[in-house]
Amino acid sequence: MKFDGDRLEKVTYTGDGCTISQAAASMLTEILSGQTIEQIDNLDYHLIEDLLGEELVKMRPKCSTLGLDTVKVAAKQYQQEKRASE
Repeated sequence: MKFDGDRLEKVTYTGDGCTISQAAASMLTEILSGQTIEQIDNLDYHLIEDLLGEELVKMRPKCSTLGLDTVKVAAKQYQQEKRASE
């Protein structure tokens, strides 16, 4: 993840995992660029349902939400490190 201030400029990922987690992460990278940390924090699992479909998310919730959970944690960590360095 590359930030410009509090705005996500670029996000990429590499990883191994099931098809569902990989698909969700790939879709997220396409829509997260330009989002602020606050906007990322406010995203919820309905976004994943919109991307993958409600049925798939209900069948494999951990797999389908892994990417979103990871992005939220990374954005918060960046924000905390940025504040600590100021």
